[in-house]
Amino acid sequence: MEKIKEMEYMKQTKAQISFKPLLKLLVDNGMKTSELSKEAGIAPSTMTAIRAHQSVTLATVAKICTVLDCPIESVVEIVREE
Repeated sequence: MEKIKEMEYMKQTKAQISFKPLLKLLVDNGMKTSELSKEAGIAPSTMTAIRAHQSVTLATVAKICTVLDCPIESVVEIVREE
């Protein structure tokens, strides 16, 4: 139910979650998403959601930031549609 509300809010505000910063960071560091998944204890299905730029929990983002030792803005951004 919460996921549906989140998706509706994002549609109404014409905003999109993007994990481009994370994907770029992984490429720059020569790390695969499967390696990050294993090190952070994140389910492969959650990594699939990240690659599809779908919403994930803040706890998941925090795990990623901890493993990569980086701030949240290095992982996710909000992109507003014009």
